[in-house]
This record gives sequence, structure tokens and C-alpha cells, in this order.
Amino acid sequence: MLSSKFLIIGAGQTGLHLAKELSLLGENVVLIEQDAFGGSYLHSLDIPKFWLKHEARSFGFALEIFKDYQTTFQTLLNYRKSIRNLIQEKIIATYKYFLEDYENTPNLHIIAGKASFSSKNLIEIYNSGVTEFITFEYLILAVGKNSLITPPLLINKKINFLHQYSAFEFNIIPNSIVIIGFNPENLEIADLYSNLGIKVSIIEEKNIYQAIPDLDSEVIVYLEKQLENRQIQCYFETTILEIIQTKKVTIQAQEGKKIWIKDFETVYINVQETFQDKLLGLHRAGIDFDINGIHTDCRCRTNAVNVWALGDCNSKTNKSNKLAKSTDFLFNLRRQNPNTKLWDMVGVGEGALGTNHINLEIKTTKPIYALGMSFVQAESIYNPDIESEMIQKIDQEGFIKLWFRSSSGQIIGATLVGEMSQYRHYINAAISRNINAIEVIR
Repeated sequence: MLSSKFLIIGAGQTGLHLAKELSLLGENVVLIEQDAFGGSYLHSLDIPKFWLKHEARSFGFALEIFKDYQTTFQTLLNYRKSIRNLIQEKIIATYKYFLEDYENTPNLHIIAGKASFSSKNLIEIYNSGVTEFITFEYLILAVGKNSLITPPLLINKKINFLHQYSAFEFNIIPNSIVIIGFNPENLEIADLYSNLGIKVSIIEEKNIYQAIPDLDSEVIVYLEKQLENRQIQCYFETTILEIIQTKKVTIQAQEGKKIWIKDFETVYINVQETFQDKLLGLHRAGIDFDINGIHTDCRCRTNAVNVWALGDCNSKTNKSNKLAKSTDFLFNLRRQNPNTKLWDMVGVGEGALGTNHINLEIKTTKPIYALGMSFVQAESIYNPDIESEMIQKIDQEGFIKLWFRSSSGQIIGATLVGEMSQYRHYINAAISRNINAIEVIR
């Protein structure tokens, strides 16, 4: 029977982060994974997305150069099919690097197998007919939440569609794709597929100002221009009436009073995720959960005092703050257990646990970033002590829209567009440290 101080179930992004931090601090850590090491972080989302975006950006640049040379242009489009193999090779190389790195990490023991509670303080590991038991002092559940719920539009229909996982696996290369919903995540998909020379359309029930309410009108105009340059067709205030799968995907929609029918090779819909127990036997440890995830308190602790749920499996955690929650967990564990060596190397520096973060990144030729709180939020808190300023430089495309406290000059938030987005690091530092950096940016 193995004994571990820290037992982590799930080797996805959150589990890997915690396992590395704890083991490097000299703690005895056991990491368990029933599927592929790395979880969706390496196999279904982050790493495939990284390489696909990288290759698509280079490919899109080549298409732009040779768009007037039909023979070369067509050759590039034929070459598109080999990109998938190139991406897969890079994913495998990344996987091997991660695996070797973690296998060589001191104080970290990795076990492949399916984990479940045998009793309140005992975990059973099953792998290829062999059962092993592990006792633990602290248990961290980082099992993720990736069971997908069929979108209402597609219930009781046999429609072949892409979603936020399969889109980055790049199993098919359509000539046309329709994306349901106009939001930052879907615009990233649109940009990626457009770079690959694929005809992209977006359907949105709201108008553009309602779809992305936090952006100023100047940014919306800039965004519309970039979408037009990329030939990404947007249908706003359009309701989908019917989706039918034949050889292609046929969509019937109503745009104002007009009803139209169009064919696309595939459709992309961002789907919701639900949590399942995955035979963990959480009830045996008295741990409550539902489809939204495992129930925790504000410190990510479950019903069991020595068991935490971190990452996507936590019902209170979303993707934007899950790593911050992990760092917060390490910080509070140190406070509760002053004899451990945790706090010495965990980098909870100034601003690391603040609310500032990049909450929008749209790469339509030139990036758009929104940092800190939106203008609407800032106005509601600081009004009338708030001003805004537009900063543009003659030799750079794009602009910076700053909002700041007029009494102190403290920057509260900003939207950076185009080449001017290179200043985001200065602004992020100014927001996190509550300082005035307007003169520096000018």
C-alpha cells in the first residue's frame, strides 16, 4: 500500500500545475491519470490549438502573398491537407517532452490507472487487472469536466458538427464553415479557419453591440473592418429556424423579415460541459456534486476537510480563474500548515491574484485586447471621477482607449487594437500596481 502526502487525481492543466509546484517544493506527490497523460491540455484543446493557430497563421500569410497567382494559390490549398500531419507530429513531440519532464521531476510519482474512493481516506487504483491502494493526507481532485451537452439546436438530430474540442483536432478540412454565435471564442475559430483559406460565416441572433457589449464603438468599427478584410461573412439579428444534414449542412434562417436557406460543409457550435462522477465514488467520501461540478467552499475545499476540487471540476471555478484558484490554494495551505515548505517558491507576487486579466483576444489580422475592467464597470464604480483618452501613433495601425481616475491618473482599464497591442504589458503592470503609466504610453 502506497502512502502519499499529496494525492492528485487528474493530469490535466490544473493537476500538472499543482503536481509540479508541490513536488519541486520537496513534498511527496502522487499523480494519477486514467486516460492520456496531459488530459485535454495536451490532447484535445490547448496544445492542438496552439500548433493549429501557429500553422494557420503562417499558411494564411502565404495565401495572402500568392492570392493573385492561381497555380501557386491552388497548390497551397492542396498542401493544406498535410498540415494536419505536421500538427500531429508537433503534438506528439510536445507530449514526449512533457512526459519526460514530469517523469524526471523529483518527489513526483505518476501512476496510470482509474481512481475511486474505497473509503473516506483510501483511494483504490485499478489498471489492467491490478488493484493498488493509496492512503493520503491531502487529496486534490483535478478530474476536469468535459462531458458535452448536445446544443438545443441539435437535439434529436443527426448533425455532424464541430465544437470547441473537435475544431482543434483538425480531423476534417471543409471548404466552408458556419459558426453559431458571435463572441471572442468563436471569432478565434473564425480567424483560424479563415487563415486556412476556408470560407467562414457567422450567425448571431443579437446585433454586434449586444453580442460584445464591453467594447467601445471605435473598437467595433475596427473589428467590422477587419472581418470584412478577411471576408468573414456575418449575419446579425438572424435566427436559425432549421438545421438539416444531407451531404452538407443546410441552414434555414430568418434575417429581419427575410428567410434564407444556405448550404455549408460543416457547422461549429460551442457546447456546454457537464460534470460526471466518472465512477470516482465521491459519495463514499461524503463529497457533494452535480452537473456543474463538485461543491466547494470559497477556498475550493469539498465536504471532506482534506479534499479539494480544483480546475474545471470545481462548480465555482471557471477557465479564467482556475490557475489563480490553484495558486490561492497553495497560499492558504501554507497559512494553515506553517511547517510545510510551500510558500518559499510559490510565486504569488504583486497583482497575481488581482482581478485584472486579458478577457478578450480577437486575432482578426490585428489583435484586439481588453484589459482590466470594462468602461461600463469603471463608470459604475468611479463615476464621476473617470475619464477616457484615445492614444494613436502615426507609425502604427490601431489605437489605445484608456479609462482612468481623473483625480490620480490611475489606469483602470484599456482596450488595445492592432499593432498598439504591444503596449498591453505596460498597461497590465499599471493596472495591477495601481500606478499611472499614461505618460509612458504617450
